[in-house]
Amino acid sequence: MAAKATAADGSVKIFAAIPRIDTPKEALYHRRRNILSDVSRQMI
Repeated sequence: MAAKATAADGSVKIFAAIPRIDTPKEALYHRRRNILSDVSRQMI
């Protein structure tokens, strides 16, 4: 998967990364490809 990092000076670096999945919940986040919606659901 591609990861993107933005430095304080605004420069952007894109690099390849391998996600680490340790728990069933993390696997669910990865399958859905959107952790924000899952976190939002937990807050409501």
